Amino acid sequence: MLGVIPSLVKTWRASDCMRGLDWNCIRRFSSTGECSNPDDMLFLMSLAGYKLLWGPGRHGIGHNLFTYHRAPNGLITELFAQLDQMNEALGYFEPRPWHRDRPQAPKVWSKDPNAANYWGIMPVMPEDQMHK
Repeated sequence: MLGVIPSLVKTWRASDCMRGLDWNCIRRFSSTGECSNPDDMLFLMSLAGYKLLWGPGRHGIGHNLFTYHRAPNGLITELFAQLDQMNEALGYFEPRPWHRDRPQAPKVWSKDPNAANYWGIMPVMPEDQMHK
């Protein structure tokens, strides 16, 4: 597991000192309490052999940003950020600029592609690529 400290990753990227190292043994990434930069996390995942499958996008239900990746061992990993936060006292989600309803209250979603991604449907993946 590689613990990610965003300020260090920024330096690694700027100096290019991490290129050429063997990243094959890294199977998990973990962020510290410091705010993560999605670009830095994607940079590290690409060095470790993670392939982008879908994204970036924004889920309709949780309004969170996402990307899906295939790990070197074949598992699919979701990287996400900006998930809605419920304000229990008010009974609705904290207001965000991308909310379509105001206030954004819990609701039952119909079967709509926008529930998965406001920015478009998932690309069709060839059957032989689904389980690699």
